[in-house]
Amino acid sequence: MHNFFRRSYTSRLFLCRQQIESMLRWAENEEDVTHSAMAMLFLVTYVFLLRLPSEALPIEVGRVPGKQQQAVLEMDDGKLILTLMRRKNRPAGSKLERTCWCKESCRTCPVHVLGPAVRGIQPGTALFGGFTAAGANCALKDMLGKIGVPKAKEYRTHDIRRGHARDLQLSGASALVQSRKLRWQHFVFMVGAPLWKILAAGEWRSPAFLEYMDIHRLENDVVVQVCLSLPVARE
Repeated sequence: MHNFFRRSYTSRLFLCRQQIESMLRWAENEEDVTHSAMAMLFLVTYVFLLRLPSEALPIEVGRVPGKQQQAVLEMDDGKLILTLMRRKNRPAGSKLERTCWCKESCRTCPVHVLGPAVRGIQPGTALFGGFTAAGANCALKDMLGKIGVPKAKEYRTHDIRRGHARDLQLSGASALVQSRKLRWQHFVFMVGAPLWKILAAGEWRSPAFLEYMDIHRLENDVVVQVCLSLPVARE
């Protein structure tokens, strides 16, 4: 199984925050508002690590009493909240919350970029009404080509979910690890988000999450995070 993941990893593509930011910038300069709306669809998909066809496209703004809504997006107490009636591996649904992350990326901030798009819209309005999964895939390839991403035609919308997982994995700060075997020499590693945080963000409950990870780095991160969690005992 380990070799399988090493082989499959090499053929997978990732759409990370840098590409999302570039698509948003490109869409802002286009006269056709459809491009901006599509870029917002990709941003929502990225922010919540969604499966675009079943979780992002059905999004409606605000709750409507008595109406069954698959996906509801709303602002509450300074947070952007997405409530899903059901999703893969979670038939009981999910409630996903995102706070401001302007310090990391003001252009993709859930609260200050997506939040204004939610305010003032009549509850029950389909945020991406008229869009289809096939249309989103075509638009994604086209946008990526416009911003100069190599092999743009090979990407699909699921690579956005995979890309955010990769961003979390690579988001780290430096961590100092002491090696007793090497006479307490100090080594500095770049440690990404803890594995539990990555799993929680994507709501993975099976080994499928490994398809979203850099396996080589994951092995290193797990070792480093275990070392950091252990008390240091000098001889």
